[in-house]
Amino acid sequence: MGPASSSATRIPSLDPWPGDGVVALRPWRIADVAAMTAACRDPEIQRWTMVPDGYSEDHARAFVAHAEAAHDAAASLELAVVDAANGEEVLGAVGLVTIDWDHERADVGYWTAPQARRRGVAVRAVRVLSAWAFAELGLVRLELTPYAGNGPSERVAERAGYTREGVLRSYFRSKTGLVDVVMFSLLRDDPAARSATRSSAS
Repeated sequence: MGPASSSATRIPSLDPWPGDGVVALRPWRIADVAAMTAACRDPEIQRWTMVPDGYSEDHARAFVAHAEAAHDAAASLELAVVDAANGEEVLGAVGLVTIDWDHERADVGYWTAPQARRRGVAVRAVRVLSAWAFAELGLVRLELTPYAGNGPSERVAERAGYTREGVLRSYFRSKTGLVDVVMFSLLRDDPAARSATRSSAS
């Protein structure tokens, strides 16, 4: 049986950082504020996520504080994706943006900094996080719900081993109103999940 509730569960510290030899995942730091701010001003990140318009360093500082508090409350896990050989170089973000302990599932979100795109960063990060979440948190199901029409994000989900389940109409309230999303899922017992777990442990 999985964790009963977030109040009774704590997310372990990431020590060592999960990774695959190319990317690693670590908590956000105040030192990341400049890199986060620059990335979150990117038009594509603005278009496809809930990142606030007019993103500023104040937004970034508030997010770092939020990520730490949410981790302590076991409500979510927001992580920086960094170069495995250089933990200071922020390549993107990945996280369990909501965790439903009662139903043993979580929603996965991610973005990639413009300069790190087309290198498989998001796919690697999602695989690493998924394997870690199944192994360390006892979750059974992970979900990815990119906005319909976000082809690159859908391809990340597919390449990370997630299964496309269908379109959920007018499902999510974005910055511009209700939008359709595409539901992708990965179950702990799926072959892709077992393969990702072996790869991240090697």
